[in-house]
Amino acid sequence: MQTVMQNKPLQKNCNPASQQNQQTGSFRKSTPKANIFTKNDGWEISLSLPGFTKEEVSISLDQNVLKISGTQEAKKEEYNRKEWSLESFDRSFRLPEDSNMEEISAEMKNGILTVFLHKTEKKVSKIEVK
Repeated sequence: MQTVMQNKPLQKNCNPASQQNQQTGSFRKSTPKANIFTKNDGWEISLSLPGFTKEEVSISLDQNVLKISGTQEAKKEEYNRKEWSLESFDRSFRLPEDSNMEEISAEMKNGILTVFLHKTEKKVSKIEVK
């Protein structure tokens, strides 16, 4: 799991490593590459998902953890050489406490999934001394 935070390096992904099918040499579950951008009002997480459609991708939020997963039907094609395969994946990102959990949006364009996260405005409470 990675933490999306401003001015701090990202931790290594804690998702399981790719699982290679010993018989075929193909990868059944992979970890797509992610780019994380810090913006003035929040963050953008972009994942490279070649061949996936938005219907094959699922995004959920559970206790400050953004979970992105996807599955597509395996193609039964004979390859002369197969260097990449992304049939299913799971990625998780721990969000900072100042993330606005109500305003998360996502778009899929040209094989890139981009998730937009916004910061909450910090509210300062004034306590009256009696």
